[in-house]
Amino acid sequence: METSFIHRTDSLTLCIGLFIAMLIMVPLGRLAAKLWKYEEGSEPKGGVSSLQGALFGLSAFTLAFTFGMSASRFNSARDIIINEANYINTAVLRSDLYSDRLRTAFRSDFKKYVEARLSYYKNINDTALFNKARRNAGSARDALWARVTQISKEPNMLIPSNNMITALNNMFDIATTVEMTSYARCLTRSYICCSSLL
Repeated sequence: METSFIHRTDSLTLCIGLFIAMLIMVPLGRLAAKLWKYEEGSEPKGGVSSLQGALFGLSAFTLAFTFGMSASRFNSARDIIINEANYINTAVLRSDLYSDRLRTAFRSDFKKYVEARLSYYKNINDTALFNKARRNAGSARDALWARVTQISKEPNMLIPSNNMITALNNMFDIATTVEMTSYARCLTRSYICCSSLL
């Protein structure tokens, strides 16, 4: 997945960079005013000052709107991650419904799946490791599903298998939601970039 410079950079670094840039721009603006021989109070009333005030107001509105959308997107992503952790925990707990031998096998598969999902989140900026984590998560998912479907055919395993199948479905669905949300965000960024070029 391709990410922009802003997504790869830490937020504290971005804030410090923007602050330094603002400190540099103030003296540069004064220097530009001196070079163009601009004198304060030389413009007529209702001239550039009114336009400048309107532009600052519009910029403030746009900035507030952007921060609001960012906060909403952050909360949505955080809720999805919390739901994924809860669904994985529920599925792991439901492995206790089986015998010790089956529970150990399930726990081994869950360990592989959780490690792959953690690697997915850690390596979101590294395409090779990210794709490897997706493949590993897919293999662990297939192993879990094959195990539960095979066990569900055994006698007296209907109730635990029904509980486990529901938990696994939720766990796999939320992983797909995470992936599609990231994919949609990349598509939106690409669309915005292409629109700005037109």
